[in-house]
Amino acid sequence: SNTFSKQDIEISFSILGICGALAMVYGILQMLGLYIIPLDIAKNASFNTIGSLGSLGFFAVSLLPLGMVLTTKPGKWRVLWVFNIILALAVLLLINYHFLWLVALAGSLLLIIFWTIKRNTFDVRWMFLPIFFFTVSLFFVLVSPQITWPAKNPLEVSLSNKSNLAMNIRAA
Repeated sequence: SNTFSKQDIEISFSILGICGALAMVYGILQMLGLYIIPLDIAKNASFNTIGSLGSLGFFAVSLLPLGMVLTTKPGKWRVLWVFNIILALAVLLLINYHFLWLVALAGSLLLIIFWTIKRNTFDVRWMFLPIFFFTVSLFFVLVSPQITWPAKNPLEVSLSNKSNLAMNIRAA
């Protein structure tokens, strides 16, 4: 709080919101098969500015609670954060990874708890946002519906935690 003024923090959040929206729009276009960059390497549904599809989804789901909180604040950036929330929902629906829905569920639940505790700080009229995402996330976690209308996302293969730990111990 001594280094940055309130205006500097607002500008930083707005830059994060703009960059996040651009990254999510590009990722959505890639997943839908609309390739903007004419290079052969970029003509893949899993190619995006963040990394893998899981990374893009995790970025979107981590930006979601911030977007919900900043949407409640009056100002000129409210539209940007509403747009980010809509984009994050679209990314979550297109990727549809179980882990991402669990993270969205946990984030929404924590936001509901903090929002209830700090009723004077947050505008209660916007409480429907975390409740909506909690409900949608709970539905996707419990039912696990498969969304088949967009292009099929490629599988992401990674090491198990045990294998990763064993490799790290051998390398050290």
